[in-house]
Amino acid sequence: MDYIYSDIWGPLLVTLIENYTPTDMPVIHYHDAHEIYILDKGERDYLIEDVMISLSKHDVALVKPYEMHTTMGGGYRRILICFREAYLKRFFTEEAINKMLECFEKRKVHISINKYERLYSLAMQLMEDYDNFYAFLEILKILKESANNDDEEIDIKDNMLITNIIKYIGDNFTTLNTLEDITEKFFITKFYLCRLFKKYTGISVISYINARKVTMACELLTDTKLNVEAIALKCGFNSSMYFCRIFKSIKGISPLQYRKKD
Repeated sequence: MDYIYSDIWGPLLVTLIENYTPTDMPVIHYHDAHEIYILDKGERDYLIEDVMISLSKHDVALVKPYEMHTTMGGGYRRILICFREAYLKRFFTEEAINKMLECFEKRKVHISINKYERLYSLAMQLMEDYDNFYAFLEILKILKESANNDDEEIDIKDNMLITNIIKYIGDNFTTLNTLEDITEKFFITKFYLCRLFKKYTGISVISYINARKVTMACELLTDTKLNVEAIALKCGFNSSMYFCRIFKSIKGISPLQYRKKD
């Protein structure tokens, strides 16, 4: 099975990558942090959950914790800022944090030229000093202002099939038992489904479905007192033993260990 959970290692991570050859991320993935993807140069397609958006120079993609996402396309230069809410909780109340993160209600924000120069400078400062909390807050402020002023609709890919398939899986993953449940819905063959899905996401259909189930299980383990058997059934697994095996293959620990960890 493809491993799609990504750990950012710490409350904050800032990276700069420059790659001018056509490249796709190796796998669709998720993590327990907010992600700010700033495209400095180039053009990229960004799949977030069941929505495909097109990014160009000075666009920013915003990803919430546990949202499945991946990028693909031509050469690019980008800045990535990943942060856990723990980074904010050192200084702010829950109410203040919720206000700061309102911009994440949008998938995509375009930054004007004059604001982008400031945004880029702040991101570079933050990359040099993770304790530069002022730079981090200024970045969130620019994103919030730009999101409020940006009326641009999300740009959906021409190829709607993969988007519709991913949305269908997202809406029904707890009841999907076979690939035929999907192929019959969209009138396609299993071969075409598997090839198309792998091309756009980097993982198999079954791996994606199991990942969605495990993400739901993590929430139930954290937020409820349901036992493992009940959670397995609620997430669409036919047996708790199989659920535990899939959970450990993705998270690296058992469901009970995950519950104790939190």
